Amino acid sequence: IARLIDIGPDRVSVFNYAHLPERFAAQRKIKDADLPSAQAKLTMFKETLSAMLAAGYQFIGMDHFAKPDDE
Repeated sequence: IARLIDIGPDRVSVFNYAHLPERFAAQRKIKDADLPSAQAKLTMFKETLSAMLAAGYQFIGMDHFAKPDDE
């Protein structure tokens, strides 16, 4: 997230990985046990939200952030 903030895009979408091994063959190699828990994903989102807001981005809904002057 720090690198993303350094790059400084006007708008960004940050979302969870969707594990759909029944749909994507390559994902079948990933074990469910190796994926982050719901609590870990919530923690990651909270940290992302905090960092983006501190950097001046606005949370514009769902998983999207934008700079205040973005149209």
